[in-house]
Amino acid sequence: MKISKIVAAFAVFTICLSAAFSADDYGIKNVVSVPVNKNATPEAKALMSFLADNYGKKVLSGQMDLTWNDTVDMAERVFADTGKYPAIMGYDFMNSLTPGSGYGQNQTEEAIEWAKKGGIVAFCWHWRVKGTNKTPEFYTKSGGNPNGTDFKIPYDLSTKTWDETPVRGGYDFHKLQKDMDKVAVKLQQLQDEGIPVLWRPLHEASGGWFWWGAAGSTKTEKAERYKALYRYMFDYYTNEKGLNNLIWVWNGQDKAWYPGDEYVDIIGVDIYDVPKDYSSKKAKWLQAVNYAENPEQTPKMVALTENGTIPSPSKIQDDGAWWSFFMTWNDGQENSFQEHLNHKNNFWTGEHYNTDAHKKEVYESDIVITLDELK
Repeated sequence: MKISKIVAAFAVFTICLSAAFSADDYGIKNVVSVPVNKNATPEAKALMSFLADNYGKKVLSGQMDLTWNDTVDMAERVFADTGKYPAIMGYDFMNSLTPGSGYGQNQTEEAIEWAKKGGIVAFCWHWRVKGTNKTPEFYTKSGGNPNGTDFKIPYDLSTKTWDETPVRGGYDFHKLQKDMDKVAVKLQQLQDEGIPVLWRPLHEASGGWFWWGAAGSTKTEKAERYKALYRYMFDYYTNEKGLNNLIWVWNGQDKAWYPGDEYVDIIGVDIYDVPKDYSSKKAKWLQAVNYAENPEQTPKMVALTENGTIPSPSKIQDDGAWWSFFMTWNDGQENSFQEHLNHKNNFWTGEHYNTDAHKKEVYESDIVITLDELK
């Protein structure tokens, strides 16, 4: 997620559509229910089918884990405030590629334990790479981080080929493949355990604050290089690595970055809105529906893959803005008890974004699925 200036960034992103459509206009009851990977595992097929069966009727609750502080259990914080656990827990490979580097080393193991409790597992990847600087990072300098990477996706737009020339300290294709191999090992662990994964790589690309969305001088260049990398990862993981437990959740935030229906199972949207705004976010839901190539014929499910405030279940139902699931972002690194309760970087704990009453209302709603309701 974009840690700084999130409210302003996503406020600007809001687009009002010229025409209003109901959910039925896009066949919400006929969404794609089979994974795009024809060799998907039985578990992945079952999860995809479960999500499709509930789409338009129920919303799955979700919570992101706190990757940079292993002492905090976000699932337990949700339970402490609501008396229920989320159906989905989200994890991150952000700090998992360098053994012994601190927090975030055991995300795969934590995900396996969550699955054993009957929960659904989601993963994203804040992918750190070195550019001409020495420190691996996922933020870009242009995105507002003075220590950000300047790594560029080594894809030649004129020839539509990868530049595989080794470059010392530069933009090396082999660096990308090596990192993908490391993550593939962890995803394979989950597959070996029979665990399907809501896999959301290369997220929020159009924002430009992550290196995978900043490779070019124009929007078109950036989008085309991004799509080349997304498609390469899909083909590499699916055809080379045999990772058939992945449900591919695309989260580029702009139709120009959409890689194609054959690479996407679920369309995701990240929304960090005004605190305590519990509206259904229908305008952004409709916009996301239209990211698909054939939204009227083969509609894709749409999910709220990151959120600050949680939309009111009653407003979701009344507006017909049926998110497949929501995924509330995690808490920040609190330095005091008061900061723990009220800090603006705490997206769950405290009442800055969601009041305690609203959290309970959401988790007690008849249309929200929690861990205890999963079969």
